Amino acid sequence: MKKTFLGIRIVAVFEVTLFMTLLFLLDLWLGSGNRFIEVRPHPLWVILLLILFQYTIREAIITVIMMCVFLYAWNMPPQLASQSIFDYWFHLSLRPIMWFTLSIILGGLRLRNKVEMDEIEAERNDALRKEEVISNSFAKLKEINQALEMRLSNELGSAIKIYEAAATLEDMKPENQIDGINRIVASTLSPEKFSVFIISGEGLMLSSNYAWEAEDNYLKKFPRSSDLFKAIVGEKRILAAFVSDGEFLLDHQGIIAGPLIDNEDGEVFGMLKIEEMSIHTLNRRTIQLFKLLCEWLGTTMRKMSRVNSLESTSISSQTNRSYSYAFLQEQTEFLTTLARRIGFHLTKLNVRLINSDSLSQDERRRASLIMSTAIKDSLRRTDLLFDAGEKGEEYALLLCGTGEEYIGLVIKKIQDRATELDGSSSPAKYAFSHQVLFHSDRNPAYRGVS
Repeated sequence: MKKTFLGIRIVAVFEVTLFMTLLFLLDLWLGSGNRFIEVRPHPLWVILLLILFQYTIREAIITVIMMCVFLYAWNMPPQLASQSIFDYWFHLSLRPIMWFTLSIILGGLRLRNKVEMDEIEAERNDALRKEEVISNSFAKLKEINQALEMRLSNELGSAIKIYEAAATLEDMKPENQIDGINRIVASTLSPEKFSVFIISGEGLMLSSNYAWEAEDNYLKKFPRSSDLFKAIVGEKRILAAFVSDGEFLLDHQGIIAGPLIDNEDGEVFGMLKIEEMSIHTLNRRTIQLFKLLCEWLGTTMRKMSRVNSLESTSISSQTNRSYSYAFLQEQTEFLTTLARRIGFHLTKLNVRLINSDSLSQDERRRASLIMSTAIKDSLRRTDLLFDAGEKGEEYALLLCGTGEEYIGLVIKKIQDRATELDGSSSPAKYAFSHQVLFHSDRNPAYRGVS
């Protein structure tokens, strides 16, 4: 900060004093000792002009006063005989008047220039401030745009993941159903940890968990007497740790929990519970999305339950156009009794896929179709084909009138037909085993397919 005294810069007074001191010493050494009073123009004009160009009109007026003192203090020239008193004082005041006039004119011009410069500086600072505001706004807008693009990209990716996960639910195997549910929850809500519980006679039992760690102390069972079971299954509520009494009911077991409910009949199949998720994604919109997800999964599980129930009790298997596993035991008992009464051979042939873990889903489906077609083309009309476990991975054949000595011929016919349909390079590998259910001495000889 520049030091001032009564609004006058001290450095200006110091510069004027230093210049006058040097001028005074120069006059003593080289001049006549009258402070160059007879010199035209006087050397003091130099310091006045310097002050006018560097400082304001205030410093110029002080400089003029100091110049008058320097020039006339104990240095008054004598009055000439030809001069009147008026001429004498006019001659003495002529220089100060010129100095004051020049100070006022140049000082005023400098003051006006300074005002204009201040206005220009203010406009410049305002422009710079606006530029900074616009630049910051643009940077923020760019960040928001990038965030929106990332969000849209993530939502599109999530939508694709949801579609892929939903497609897996078409596979009616129970373990794949739960895996599909896990993938849908992970893609939709992006939780860090969550779990799926299935309702049973004892209460809510853990079916699967996502990203649980060994040190986590989450319960794997909620009995029917627990408050959480009553709220989820009985009252069919969505519980959140930050809403009403949700924190008390969850009791540090999660932050959101809700029933997997079918809205058509109100049946509860289980519970979806999120233990951890990012605080940035936790809001009321998440609660609404969580509720819709629970309802959709509940409806999906109801459809799966009905399909599985119908298939487990049906006679025909939809997968391979064969008889279902539920019909195998009944038909085995019936045909065994009939074979003993009438008198014909009855042999059970098992065909099992032994390398399903190394095959893709498409390869397993193709192998299932090839094998079921090969079996049907190789057997007689009196032989029966059943699913004997996983769909397309194990079959049971009841061979009526076929003794143990002809099993090798039957197996060879099936293998040859499968090779014709799929080629010898098929990655699917099947194992064959048989069991003699009844051997009759009256049975006619095996004549192949008829």
